[in-house]
Amino acid sequence: MTQAYRDKNEFVILIDGELKTFDKYEDIPEVFDNVIKFLPAFPPEPHTEEQHRELSQWNDKLQKLMERERKNASRLQRWPCRWRCGSLFSTT
Repeated sequence: MTQAYRDKNEFVILIDGELKTFDKYEDIPEVFDNVIKFLPAFPPEPHTEEQHRELSQWNDKLQKLMERERKNASRLQRWPCRWRCGSLFSTT
């Protein structure tokens, strides 16, 4: 897959109550609160064999992120709610 398509990925991750957007999967930190959006870019068809191999890896990458999210969930339970969600759901 060409670099142009990789730069169009959109991964939105909640980190310490703040939404952060990444275009490279590798830039997502090990510790985060939640995966909000996982939107890898796909090149137009027809795809080459190399593109098919790369595209087939996205589900595994999402599953790894979800595993990290679950692992980090115990860290969140120690924080008061105002730290986790106060700024996201404030009505004032």
